[in-house]
Amino acid sequence: MKEDKIVISIIGLQITILAIGFAIFFEIDPPLQLVIFALVGLLINVIVAIFG
Repeated sequence: MKEDKIVISIIGLQITILAIGFAIFFEIDPPLQLVIFALVGLLINVIVAIFG
């Protein structure tokens, strides 16, 4: 069960890093979708950290 939480946390982090990476790569103000993706990724990590 603990391994599942680690995998979910890593996926959340990867989503966040991808969103930030896209924004940096395209040198743009992050579109709303990327901001939402980043927030969702961080939210997943927070939930896992609290209930893990």
